[in-house]
Amino acid sequence: MDNHFVGFVCEQIVIEHFLRLGYWVYTPVGRQGPIDIIAVSPDGEVLLIDAKAQSYRKDSSRTKVSRGLTPIQKMLGVRIAYVNADTREVMFKEATR
Repeated sequence: MDNHFVGFVCEQIVIEHFLRLGYWVYTPVGRQGPIDIIAVSPDGEVLLIDAKAQSYRKDSSRTKVSRGLTPIQKMLGVRIAYVNADTREVMFKEATR
């Protein structure tokens, strides 16, 4: 599958994840930016999320690839949501400031 399509599918899985948890979910109008998804809980918690497809190294180790946050993402407190597109599992990596 095309990487852009997989990325789109993973974003939709994260959106569904938060909708099922009762969050209001927003996506930025501009598709190029540090945030893919904004999720707001009913009690006012705001999460800024960068959705990524979970991938594994192609060498013999087959370890998970961990992507870092950009400086602006760190400043904003963005969290990376890793998504397994096959199982629809959503896993989070905390932002470091």
